[in-house]
Amino acid sequence: MTTQAFGDGRRRALLIGTGTYEHARLPTLLSPEVDCTRLTEVLRDPEVGQFEVQQLMDVDRSTLEKAIEGFFVTAERDDLCCCTFRATGS
Repeated sequence: MTTQAFGDGRRRALLIGTGTYEHARLPTLLSPEVDCTRLTEVLRDPEVGQFEVQQLMDVDRSTLEKAIEGFFVTAERDDLCCCTFRATGS
């Protein structure tokens, strides 16, 4: 990628996936981890996204809250930030 269509800031992505749950009636899901892994590959690809990617899978609430806050607090004016949450599928 030779030019950035969104200014001179960094391209940053926070991908969050949840596939396991504490409730016994909720099954473990494989799709969120697969989705996050595939999206990470696309976003990091220099020909497609050229993003710095942080991926979190099945983390506890405290870790999740700190990561989301840190992701947005450290963003600068010209940064292009993408945050996505995957928690569906089989």
